[in-house]
Amino acid sequence: MPLTSRELAGTIGVSREMVARLLRDLRASGALITKGRTLVVVRPDVLRRVAALPDSEEDAHPHP
Repeated sequence: MPLTSRELAGTIGVSREMVARLLRDLRASGALITKGRTLVVVRPDVLRRVAALPDSEEDAHPHP
């Protein structure tokens, strides 16, 4: 879904500047690449760590 940073910001309820800063930081971390309105997650592990999400479904639902 092609979105501008302004549209993305409005969708998630933050400022366009915050989106630009977050995308810049994620590009610098190697988590994603952007070109125009295209965003590609190339390192989901880095993105999960930044978002503090489990690395796998197993981590998300550990067995008792």
